[in-house]
Amino acid sequence: MKKTLALILIFIVGVLVYGCSAPAANQTEITSVDQVPAKVKMQIQEEAKKTAVREKINEYYAALPQVNNRIDPKDVLAKIEQDPNSIFILDIRDLKGDRNKVPGAVHCFWHEVGKNIDKLPKDKMIITHCWTGQAGMQVAVTLRLLGYDAWGMNGGWNNGWMKEGYKTEKYQESGDPFVWDDLNSKANAPETNN
Repeated sequence: MKKTLALILIFIVGVLVYGCSAPAANQTEITSVDQVPAKVKMQIQEEAKKTAVREKINEYYAALPQVNNRIDPKDVLAKIEQDPNSIFILDIRDLKGDRNKVPGAVHCFWHEVGKNIDKLPKDKMIITHCWTGQAGMQVAVTLRLLGYDAWGMNGGWNNGWMKEGYKTEKYQESGDPFVWDDLNSKANAPETNN
């Protein structure tokens, strides 16, 4: 990406400075990216970012009819049973005292996913879920636009996993390695039962 950006930068600066003619006597020939003014570099970088985002969005919508970014709870369960190391389950709920989880899930409040983006695996399918599926799908789409193989679980926790009656685990009361946010610092709410 940096090489491509550098080549684009040199090309654009060359066109801007030289046009189609030889350099005028008072113009300095630019032979390296280091000689490009910082303001021009920033403008080119911003335009490259916008172009990259547009391309990702176009790819997303082009694939949407074939891949709707949703996965049924029964398929999540099958993946857990077949090869749990091939998936990463991201629970983005505000737990409201409910410490139950899909087996193997990692908890990160939806509004803290951005702060923890560097912790997400690029080599695994990421399955997101919230309480009902809506926020989970929004996070899955965002992650997909960022290049992750992300899927939202249909129905989320309430209308998906729990409705099917699948088994659950509990987050630990404190120091849980599967919690990436401030869940452990919140006052412990009463335990809930399935």
